[in-house]
Amino acid sequence: MLHIDINQALPGMTIAMPILHAQRADSVLVKAGYQIDETTIRRLHELGRRTFWVAAPGFEVVDQYLSPAVESARRQIHDLAARAMIDLYDDRAWRRFQHDFTSSVSNLAETLMAEPTAALFIEETDSNEYRMIGHAANTAFLATIIGMKLQGYLVRQRKRLNAKHATNIVTLALGAMLHDIGLTRLPESVLARWQEQHDEYDSAWQKHAALGHELLSGKIEPAAAATVLHHHQYFDGSGFPQKANWDGRRSGLRGDAIHVFARIVTVADQFDELRTLFSSRARPSVEVLAHVATGRLRRRFDPVILRALLEVVPSFTPGRQVTLSTGDRAFIVVWRPADPCRPKVAVVEDLAPLSRGEAPEHRFIDLAMTPEVTITQSNGTDVRECQFTPAPDIRPQGGHGLQYHALDAA
Repeated sequence: MLHIDINQALPGMTIAMPILHAQRADSVLVKAGYQIDETTIRRLHELGRRTFWVAAPGFEVVDQYLSPAVESARRQIHDLAARAMIDLYDDRAWRRFQHDFTSSVSNLAETLMAEPTAALFIEETDSNEYRMIGHAANTAFLATIIGMKLQGYLVRQRKRLNAKHATNIVTLALGAMLHDIGLTRLPESVLARWQEQHDEYDSAWQKHAALGHELLSGKIEPAAAATVLHHHQYFDGSGFPQKANWDGRRSGLRGDAIHVFARIVTVADQFDELRTLFSSRARPSVEVLAHVATGRLRRRFDPVILRALLEVVPSFTPGRQVTLSTGDRAFIVVWRPADPCRPKVAVVEDLAPLSRGEAPEHRFIDLAMTPEVTITQSNGTDVRECQFTPAPDIRPQGGHGLQYHALDAA
């Protein structure tokens, strides 16, 4: 399957993944398997859908990275994020929510294990959903994938617990989904100031972590509540809430003193914030990954967890279209976590054969073997300055998917 712009759509193309409403992720506009016509294309354009996935004979290699079942499980997580904001304040509704949440996360985990190469965070390019809900759902989904990737690391970090409890993905995902619930208790003036300035040192805004913990204590597992309290504790000790040290100075927790679930959520939270919350449109993943993996923010993150992020978030999503330094438009077909900016691509001049169910003519370029060619544009954004190579301590060693051995060696 390939991800195309609506201006490239032609009658007869077959939808490969359900097309969702741009503002309501629970509303399916077109089901997978449907052959589009002129009316469908026009209606999708009117509803704000600018891109979608179509079946593409000859590009089956891309299909391993994408799964309707995974996307369905992911939509369930999104629906629960919307419910959480309401159900939290009604004891009976909250009990139902926690039951449904456990079932949904367990279903997601089983789906990911059954289709491990589809265990990726696939960026959305044209969603305008309510951002707090979308961010909560994305953080929970990404934290779940990272937590599954790091099962052995979780056991070593939580030595006092048996393996089953140490690797409790449901508790991790719940803390991830609710990490910013304290924002709902802040005055509108504080939230407006945050939206305008994005100042992490704003003491009034920093209170959201403690307010969320206070709201949730006794209602969720202690590990999930600790995740909410400490999701802004940074690996280098620069986070908050702060406490007084022996010398009278104040600082946040540091390193392994931070709960491992909170460390995972910190990475997932900040990745998605940088991707979606500070811009009118989603930034390309490569831009954000370059920032967190090589920029000044890197010291905030546990390197083992940062390495896991690079294993589950492609810099360039397989199946998506990019522009090369040669001027050619190409589709990503093979992604390598260890060399995230040098994927294998396919240059396709004419997509018309897809409307007849035929494979279009194409030529492959392996950027790992062609150093003179680079990707210059992704999602309409110039990414020439975003090319990066992970440092040795965070460079993935294995392939993509839920393969634990590479990270468990850390």
